[in-house]
Amino acid sequence: MINKFVIGLASACAMGLSVNAMAGDADIDNSVQNTTTGFYILGQAGYGWDDGFSSNQSQNIDDGVKLNKGKNGFTGRAGIGYQFNPYLGLQAGFAYLPAYKYEATYTGNGGTQSTAGIKLSFYAIDAMGVVTLPINDSLYVYGGAGAAYVHMSKDVTAESGNLSSNINLGKEGYIRPKLAAGVGYKINPNVALTVEYAHIFQKDTNDSHIGVPSFDTVMAGVQYTF
Repeated sequence: MINKFVIGLASACAMGLSVNAMAGDADIDNSVQNTTTGFYILGQAGYGWDDGFSSNQSQNIDDGVKLNKGKNGFTGRAGIGYQFNPYLGLQAGFAYLPAYKYEATYTGNGGTQSTAGIKLSFYAIDAMGVVTLPINDSLYVYGGAGAAYVHMSKDVTAESGNLSSNINLGKEGYIRPKLAAGVGYKINPNVALTVEYAHIFQKDTNDSHIGVPSFDTVMAGVQYTF
């Protein structure tokens, strides 16, 4: 999926550069002048994954014991930013990241089932510097670099017959580097459509902490500049 996104982004840039070259230098100046500056808001939604947990899995690990690994790949982000000039800006956002679930099911001789599992839920608050390159009046590409505070909550569930319990094992938070790259298309001076790939770097586990996985996301969004 990353390769397809990179190929699409390169194709969009090449198309924009070709159009710009045919239009001449006057269009380059015009595209810069028409780049809207000021505050903007954006909403994004798409798919997220981690290289170490790329798909749902199910396997039998012992007699009567089955282990299920699952995830919700949906990711969404809301953000606010400020464009200082046609090329430089700052952006901050709040993102919901995919949740991961490990569940073990035991089936006894009488057919009675007992389950126990742990769910890891994530969200991130990020801040980035953003560099924008206008291609023509409508098309532009951008890249961002900064940091994300990734928050993880660990919940354990157990169920057997009519008995069930849910225990929160605590929360952890880590500040991790974040990179992003995307392409945008302006419908008008205030509204733009975007496609973006972003990567949040992982925090390795140690003896006392689970750490957090790396997250890759591909999202489409709408940006409105005031």
